[in-house]
Amino acid sequence: MNLSRLAVVALGAFAAAQPVAADPAPVGAPIGGPVGSSEAAARALLDRWLAAQNQGRYDDYAALYAPGFAGVKRVGKTVKAMNRAAWLKDRKAMFKAKLEVSARDVVIAPPAAGAATGVTLTFTQTWRSGRYGDVGPKRIVLDPTNRSIVSEELLTSRPLLTETACLQALHPGASLARKRTAADDGARAITGVAVTDLGGRWACQVDVLDSGTVEVAIGILRFGKRWDLAGRLDLTYDHAPAAAEGDESTGGQVAVAPIALHASVPTIVVTRELRADGPQYAKREVTTTIYRVDGSDLVELLSWDDGGSTGEADDVTRCELEVGAKRTAGWPALTLRCTATTVQWAAGDTEPTETTSATRYRWDGSRYSE
Repeated sequence: MNLSRLAVVALGAFAAAQPVAADPAPVGAPIGGPVGSSEAAARALLDRWLAAQNQGRYDDYAALYAPGFAGVKRVGKTVKAMNRAAWLKDRKAMFKAKLEVSARDVVIAPPAAGAATGVTLTFTQTWRSGRYGDVGPKRIVLDPTNRSIVSEELLTSRPLLTETACLQALHPGASLARKRTAADDGARAITGVAVTDLGGRWACQVDVLDSGTVEVAIGILRFGKRWDLAGRLDLTYDHAPAAAEGDESTGGQVAVAPIALHASVPTIVVTRELRADGPQYAKREVTTTIYRVDGSDLVELLSWDDGGSTGEADDVTRCELEVGAKRTAGWPALTLRCTATTVQWAAGDTEPTETTSATRYRWDGSRYSE
């Protein structure tokens, strides 16, 4: 039986922009296309600057800074001006831990007429080390030869949730390196850690395998003086690989993604898929739920089920969400379109039968209702 006929929920209808730090530029990879000699030199310097940090080569990093360098360090609301010696002393301490630095949206601008400097690079920097990370626009000014840095400033920054900080928030004492929680003498294995940027907050997901069950914790975190938990959701699904050929296997997955519904209220969509596969059949049950991030809680706004089974007969339902233009108190009208497809293979009927339905939802002041 071709099990690829089984359709599951598609999130493409409400896919949102990727988090700022989701796809860091490869270390040392060329940035952009063919350029003039000054821009090529600037791009080469940026590649060396990134590589030195990501590969822990402090001496190579320090060699990129001109004798008269002046920098501005910004962490949140703290701003500090530094000369070359102070800057490199500060950075040398950071090199004791593993650094992850990336640059995207790079723009190279020529110097102003009569300026005693070279080109200016601006880009979005993502910086991680251990439990701390931040992201923001950075400006680097080069010397007239475009081979050393005379000025550097992170113009603004906001905290970035790292996988380590995410794990510690939901499972204090757990080890990301060993992929074990602190509970049950290390028997509970961490199978996944993921973070999602929600703007002012972050979604954090940790999957833990324990005796045939995957426990999924989803938390909403915001940064004050530390990362604080602002809502938590706990889900589970069975995980039992087939013991022998022909046996049933069970599994699943949980995914979190942002969904843009309200201009000022963060919302996420959580999908949980349950799977059961045998030699002549496959079953999928998918529950999709939209939550509003409300203070220290996650408030359910709308939920629906789809999925189905294949075997002697295929009975599959697939649903897609449409976001309308009409709004009530800033919340858009929603339409859920579901298509149920049935094929009776055992009866020799290979022609699919389809039934489509549309359910409209409006904002009732606290959640969505028909």
